[in-house]
Amino acid sequence: MVGITMCYAQKSAVSIETDQKLSVFNEDMVSILLKISNNTNIERNIDVDIQTVKGLRVINNISSIHLKANEKAFLPVKIFVEKNQPAGITTIKYAITESSLALATAETSITVQSKRGLKIVANEPQVLMYKVGDSIKISTQVYNSGNREENVEIIASFPQADGRDLSLSKTVKLEPFVNKEVSFSKIVDKDLLKMELFTVNVAGLNAEKEFFGNAIVIVQNALGNRKYVDPNFINFYRPAYQVNHISLSSRNAFLNYDSSYNLDLHTEFYAGGIKGIVNVNGTYWSNNNTKPLFTNTWVRLEGKGVGVQLGNLNASDLEVNLVGRGAEVSVNPFKDKRSGIRVGAVEKSYNLIDPLDLNNSLRGYSSYAKSSVSLNEKVSLDNSIILDNDPYQRSFILMNEYHYNNNKQTFYDVRLGYGYTSSKGEVSNTASSIAAGLNLNTSFGKYTLSSNNYYSSSYYPGIRKGNTVFEERLFRNFTKFNLWLGYSLNNYNPKSIDPQYEYNTVSNRSKVEMGTSFTIARNTKISIIPQWSTERSNVFINSSFKSENVDFNSAFINTAFNYTSRDYKSSVSLVLSQGYSRYIGYTPSSFIYRLQANWYYKNFMLSANYQKGNFMLYEGNFNNTLSNNTERISAIANYKISLLNKRLNLVLGSIFNSDRFIGKSFSVNSNLDYRILSGTKLFASYNFNKYLNGIYRSANNYYQIGIMQDLPSFGEEKGNSKTGNIELFFYYDLNNNGQYDSTIDQPASDLKTKINNTLFITPKNGNIKYRKVPYGTYMIKALEDKWYVDDLRINVDRKDVFLTIPLQKTSMVKGKVQYQEATKTQYDVIEVLSGLPVVFQNSQFKNFVFYTNERGEYSAYLPVGHYKVFVDGNALQKNVYVEASQSVDIAEGNTSMLKPFILKVKERKVEVKRFGIK
Repeated sequence: MVGITMCYAQKSAVSIETDQKLSVFNEDMVSILLKISNNTNIERNIDVDIQTVKGLRVINNISSIHLKANEKAFLPVKIFVEKNQPAGITTIKYAITESSLALATAETSITVQSKRGLKIVANEPQVLMYKVGDSIKISTQVYNSGNREENVEIIASFPQADGRDLSLSKTVKLEPFVNKEVSFSKIVDKDLLKMELFTVNVAGLNAEKEFFGNAIVIVQNALGNRKYVDPNFINFYRPAYQVNHISLSSRNAFLNYDSSYNLDLHTEFYAGGIKGIVNVNGTYWSNNNTKPLFTNTWVRLEGKGVGVQLGNLNASDLEVNLVGRGAEVSVNPFKDKRSGIRVGAVEKSYNLIDPLDLNNSLRGYSSYAKSSVSLNEKVSLDNSIILDNDPYQRSFILMNEYHYNNNKQTFYDVRLGYGYTSSKGEVSNTASSIAAGLNLNTSFGKYTLSSNNYYSSSYYPGIRKGNTVFEERLFRNFTKFNLWLGYSLNNYNPKSIDPQYEYNTVSNRSKVEMGTSFTIARNTKISIIPQWSTERSNVFINSSFKSENVDFNSAFINTAFNYTSRDYKSSVSLVLSQGYSRYIGYTPSSFIYRLQANWYYKNFMLSANYQKGNFMLYEGNFNNTLSNNTERISAIANYKISLLNKRLNLVLGSIFNSDRFIGKSFSVNSNLDYRILSGTKLFASYNFNKYLNGIYRSANNYYQIGIMQDLPSFGEEKGNSKTGNIELFFYYDLNNNGQYDSTIDQPASDLKTKINNTLFITPKNGNIKYRKVPYGTYMIKALEDKWYVDDLRINVDRKDVFLTIPLQKTSMVKGKVQYQEATKTQYDVIEVLSGLPVVFQNSQFKNFVFYTNERGEYSAYLPVGHYKVFVDGNALQKNVYVEASQSVDIAEGNTSMLKPFILKVKERKVEVKRFGIK
């Protein structure tokens, strides 16, 4: 209750005072005090009338009071704010009268605070599609349980056969405390019908474009002959980039001196339990002086845990990036663990069709092996060996890795490796080396520690040779902000085993930073990060072509501002960096600053960057001269347009760079793709760039056109588990004998049946076929009310499982259970009538159990036939029994009424003592 102001009626013979303004919420109980004063010298009998709107209910309505001369009365009034009272301002009016004559009035202004409560649910969470041309209806119910009017947008996303999503939207106005049905329709085409199972996501957005909920509707093919679909993978439609495809394109096709043609092919096929993958990427230049180039071109075969790949290889997860052509064999003996081994050999030629000379390779060759062993869910081991041979040196690397991850608070990696290198010159030089590392991430309380550490010797033959890394970061999360502290040291000092080639790059950089981030408003964050760093590197300066060690110091503060709109369609980020830096001994300290700005709005992006001064050592080194007068500006803009239900997509972009020392460059580019058919796409691109630096100028144009065609799948992937086929035949058992007689019985068509959670509808012949079903147990349930069929549990443990299932005629049986009238000698029991099992046993001794309601009544829906009926005595309470059982013949179309079952209570044993004279 806020904002209370006293309200006074004008001074008269009788006056009334009360609260003038109140602020309340729905379902509040409000107390209002009325002060009624008799300002005369006579007694008065006063009537009090309180008038409110329907949503404000007066709990203790006071209709009349008696006041003596000059007496005051204080009357408490209880007002309950109903749940359905809309938000806004309403008024409670008070009037006092005497003998129907108005004496005084007053009123209280009630402000009901706004309360939001939007929800969306699916009216039918599962929908069936039958044939091409039908319409599927996705129906949802949108609820406004809040007390304010809402304008909401409901968006339904349907999957498309080519991987796109078709989004339909509707805007709905909802009054407080009401709900409305919002539905969408989609015509079933042949591509949609081919999908065994997919989902339609229906999302709700309020007027501020904030997401308030979504409903998932599963759409299922209702055909009676279908293939099993893993329920863990739903939307089975073609992805936006089809796995199997072929693409042909040409670059600068009409320029004889610079035209090229590209072929890109990827296809996967399955045959005899073997998976095959073919990938081709080749480029041909019309200029005869340039030979064709084939990269990323290979063939791979996989089956029974073994894989073989021939062609281009790219082993990028080793200590050395091995790229070339060769062969690789992989073995994965354990299907349920991340364990396996790979062995390969590579000749370091990027072009697959280059001449092959093993004895005189221009780039050398390598062989490698890597094993991965999963010890348990938390621990795994990786080991790798590399034998590398190039024209200048031979090297050997052995690396061992230990990985731990408890998927909760801690994970770490430990690495330890050994390297050996020898040169190939007239004088052979050799060197041994090591590499070691530790990466750790752990949380304790509200703290998080991240540690990244690595060391390798100068002659280590891996790609991270002569490298020392020490990076530590401690993070603390508070309620309204975050705080962190970090330190990093990076030292790079590689050396070559070949005395004819020496590395000229030696660098060292250390950095200390601390920072904080916090939210200042909804969707708006700020972070402040001070940094101090020192760098040392040997660089060429002056005209002596001799490298010298240069030290560079910097200190600055990064301030970042990030804002995202409530509908997430636009965002703005600004990063301002400012401080001081200098080359020690070469330049004085100078003020440095940098501004980065990014703006995103729907499909438009604009990014700009301006920098004055040097933030890192390399930035001020140009033409062997160190300068603190660096100045550069850059900007990038991109815009994407999608038309024709996203079949046509156009991306426009431009880049501008200006550097005081390097010059200016400008480029524009565009990319266009148009899907003319569900599996065919045309694409084109154009690029123009221009460079200016003093008197030097250059301009270039590039364009590309092409076509991409999705390719069909060949064969079916063989899963890891065995599969079988389920075939069910449903028929109406018209003669009620449990056996199919083609002259009397009829196939059950249009019958809805579930196998586990997958729904089928039987065709005219009554047959359902479920193919490629994994071995296991399945529940079969026919969704039929007028005919009876048992729920069946079957076990698929062979190639084909066939069942004939009769649907039997049914009828209704009703009855009741009641207690016998009690006597004084019976045990005391509570008469419980609900939940008592009534058993119907047919002539084949099969039991059907039904249960009584709280009045002891039961209804049974049973196949026609003869039944013995009894109450299960094991479910009766102590000292209660029932003697009789009944028999009934159930006929089609008749409702049978049984005699009541009488529950009897046992008699107590009464011991009688007699007194008398013998």
